[in-house]
Amino acid sequence: MDIRNVDRIERASQALQRMRWPAIALGVFLTLALQSVLLRFGFAIAVHDGRVGAGYGLWSLLVVLASLVVGAAITANLSHARDRWHGIAAGVVTWAVALVVGAVSHGAVLGREVTTQSLAWTGFFSALLGLGAAVFGGLVGARTFGSTMTTTQPGAPPPFPAA
Repeated sequence: MDIRNVDRIERASQALQRMRWPAIALGVFLTLALQSVLLRFGFAIAVHDGRVGAGYGLWSLLVVLASLVVGAAITANLSHARDRWHGIAAGVVTWAVALVVGAVSHGAVLGREVTTQSLAWTGFFSALLGLGAAVFGGLVGARTFGSTMTTTQPGAPPPFPAA
């Protein structure tokens, strides 16, 4: 195994060890709360004569992506992500937990809810787009945290070794 791969695996392991579950829980709950409120808002605006307008699908996608960016950024910030790998880890974990909790809370059982192949592919690609949004949010949270946090602040975690 190449030494660079060992270093990457080691840094990924450190990133996952530094994850804070309270920060993940807050990021996930904020993600799901934002989605719930904004989707209901968009639905209220989009319904006319008992039918949903054509723009609601785009609104739904934008709401999901934006809420994942915000939730992952908060998770990365509260997890004290010092670099991009820690931010990415925070984003991925936030996305994964939000995906599972959201599916369970909405009762989205694949066999019951998805009746056509196109809907199944839409859900799959939406989940992948959400992963990208969560990674971006984790990077934003890591950058924000790294630029404002110093180790001289009270309660600051110890710095990571140089990567």
